[in-house]
Amino acid sequence: MEGLTIVVSGIFNEVSRERLEEMIAEYGGRCTGSVSGKTDYLVTGYKMEDGREVTQGGKYKSAKTKGTAIIDEQGFEQLMQKKLGDKDFKLGKKLATIVNVPKAGIIEEPKDRTLNEMWTDRYAPRGF
Repeated sequence: MEGLTIVVSGIFNEVSRERLEEMIAEYGGRCTGSVSGKTDYLVTGYKMEDGREVTQGGKYKSAKTKGTAIIDEQGFEQLMQKKLGDKDFKLGKKLATIVNVPKAGIIEEPKDRTLNEMWTDRYAPRGF
């Protein structure tokens, strides 16, 4: 990861977005909030925070326009395995076993991750 610039977008199955960003920094990478000409990879989750497909997000569209490599969780795990020389590297436990995932596919965020949300967003109806 040393020297790579990576942008993270979306909700992930295997690891929280915050942990993914921490992992990038721990291994010498740089995590930024937007795709630029210096971005090496865009790591996308299985959907956006607002429920849209990742292909509908601005970061995804920007990465496509700029020719930036776009990878998902598995691609990121493989990249880490390659960069670390550790074929057994895994991102972690599936979040589905840690947080409640309703049948509709909406993930309830762990309580500690919603502290910075506005009250109206935190208690907005979900799954309708």
